[in-house]
Amino acid sequence: MDIEKIKRQSVIFSRSRQNLLVIVAFTMINLLLAAFEADFYLLFSAQIPTLIYYVALMDGFAAVGFVIAVVMIGVYLLCYLLSKKRRAFILAALIFFIVDAIIFLFLFAGAMMDFGFEIFDLIEVAFYVWIMYYLVTGTKAWAYLRNVSAADLEAARQDIAKDEEKAAKEEEKAAVEEIASSEQRDKQDGDEQ
Repeated sequence: MDIEKIKRQSVIFSRSRQNLLVIVAFTMINLLLAAFEADFYLLFSAQIPTLIYYVALMDGFAAVGFVIAVVMIGVYLLCYLLSKKRRAFILAALIFFIVDAIIFLFLFAGAMMDFGFEIFDLIEVAFYVWIMYYLVTGTKAWAYLRNVSAADLEAARQDIAKDEEKAAKEEEKAAVEEIASSEQRDKQDGDEQ
């Protein structure tokens, strides 16, 4: 097997998981903002949990809506946690997010018809596309990696760890050189005065 391709797919899968965790965090923050009646919300989150909370709030069942929303966010969190060992859960997260995206697009189209178009709407759509991209590429990476042997996968992980260690050392060296050159310039400026 091609170790470089395995490494690329592993990195893609890891980034997909990271973006899934961001979705979980931002969705939970949005739910808390809604519960505290904030006048703003964060992008890069799922819409259904917050929408369920608002619907329950209008019907006088805010606490029930909040609990249901937290459970839904928990499903995304569970997909994130389980996808580390059982990568197929990234597919489950993608399916949940597709449902969320369909509802978002339906609400988005209705809002555009009622309130017109605003540039902020494009930013929100762009974030949905961003999330969908990472979940789709993560699912593709999972599909590729499930056919990789454990030995090849471990070799790729070790190469990734070595690459990260090398990059960290190079970054540290560059920072030290920058500090040294800055001190040298400061000394030269002090000598000239």
